Amino acid sequence: MNHTKVIALLQSFSKSELKKFEKFLHSPFSKVNDKVLIFFNYLQPLHPSYPQEAVHPEAIFQALFPRRSFVEKDIRDLRAKLTKEIKHFFIIQMALADESHNRSLLLQALSERNLYKLFNSELKFQKNKLEENPVRDMNFFLAKLKLVHKEYFHPATNQYEEKNLLTEISYNLDCFVILSKLRYANEYATRQSILQENSQQSLISEISQLARQKPFKDNQIYQIYLNLIELHKAPNDNQFFLYTKKLFIANSHRISPPERQIIWTSLINFSIRQYSYDPSTNLTQQFTLYQTGIENGYLITDNTISEMTYTNIAAIGAKLKKIEYTKHFLTTYRTLLKKEIRNSAFNLGLAYLNFHQSNYSTTISLLNNVTFNEVTNSLRCRSLKIRCLFELLHHHNYNLHLSHQLPAFKMFLNRNKRRIQPNRLLAYHNLIRYAQKILRNINRNQGYGMQKVIKELRLEENFQFKSWLLIQAKKFSKDKP
Repeated sequence: MNHTKVIALLQSFSKSELKKFEKFLHSPFSKVNDKVLIFFNYLQPLHPSYPQEAVHPEAIFQALFPRRSFVEKDIRDLRAKLTKEIKHFFIIQMALADESHNRSLLLQALSERNLYKLFNSELKFQKNKLEENPVRDMNFFLAKLKLVHKEYFHPATNQYEEKNLLTEISYNLDCFVILSKLRYANEYATRQSILQENSQQSLISEISQLARQKPFKDNQIYQIYLNLIELHKAPNDNQFFLYTKKLFIANSHRISPPERQIIWTSLINFSIRQYSYDPSTNLTQQFTLYQTGIENGYLITDNTISEMTYTNIAAIGAKLKKIEYTKHFLTTYRTLLKKEIRNSAFNLGLAYLNFHQSNYSTTISLLNNVTFNEVTNSLRCRSLKIRCLFELLHHHNYNLHLSHQLPAFKMFLNRNKRRIQPNRLLAYHNLIRYAQKILRNINRNQGYGMQKVIKELRLEENFQFKSWLLIQAKKFSKDKP
């Protein structure tokens, strides 16, 4: 595959988009010459694969200019001109799809032409349309701020008589700024909880205090974000969590889809932290959150689901033995994944299903067909394969395979240590360390040594799959407690 910029851009087109782009090149909006059109006509039939041999500069030149000697600069120029047209096309497509942006440009055009009556009529229309929308998130207040700003600073507005407009500007500005800061304060609080960072404490404290003041304290979206920040301080307060969840559901119609995803994901992260603090916590609550998020579209944006959400649902569903639901989910929502990770995420989901049905050899086969550039799912694949090999030790001689996998996993952790949060890195290193201890005792057939490992393991706090590994150690202990 050729990775030049123009090929990468063309590969992002669907078939229908490529047809639209072809029409665009022949329209008055495009100013390309005949050579660029011929270049595009050559590339179009190669979509979407664009084979390396067909898009090599010399192959392109030979096809376009068969009677001339190869000049690489000519191909570079064609690529640059076609790339420029693709970017221009993207801008036009985005502009056509963004009605609010177009309306804003229309107001600007009417203002610059001193068409005050038409400007005023259009402004009133846009204000009414904005108010009809029940959403009251940061984007609402920003849009309202822009409209009132245009009205106040229009040449025909008498600013000395329009005190109410200035008050309205101030109110919408405050609402936008505070709600934006609350949103980002929640992100900082999340990082603090997950990554153990102590950054931006002053921001979190300042915004929490400010948002409790009028005119913000009665706005339920502000209250939801405040609650989320408080939940980071009280990870075991399940009643407060349930209250926040109820508050969100009651006001979800007032929140835009992207922001619903942010808030619902925060609630899921709280449930995950509850489980990590206390594994006896009901895992069903976490699964129900995912189910509700999928069914109500909270976890789907622009018809796309993240690979993390997809694989999390598969992992939890398989663990809870929700076999049929998980199978149906994996198949139904597979098409909403990004194309490049679709097969790997699907196979990882099937691997979880097979693991929790004790089909360990099948799980390993599925994991061998999984490739992720993203570290989190790579960690999942490697740790799941190690768990399979441990389970298979009871029936087959997988000692050698396991003894190779453990140091390979350790090398992977060392290579990616800057991409893994410190606590999690230590937890996986502990998994490898104790797995190697258990394997050595199995090979030496030392029951008393296994008892020592079990005692040490019980005292270890930062540990990945601690309960599972304790079970493995007990299975191989000659003197089971």
